[in-house]
Amino acid sequence: MMTMLLLSLIKKEIQKKLEFLVQLLEN
Repeated sequence: MMTMLLLSLIKKEIQKKLEFLVQLLEN
């Protein structure tokens, strides 16, 4: 159970960072 929660949290964080990077590249 805990691992699933951790994985979902990590995924969210990675997605945020990726979106941030994409925005930087686009500008």
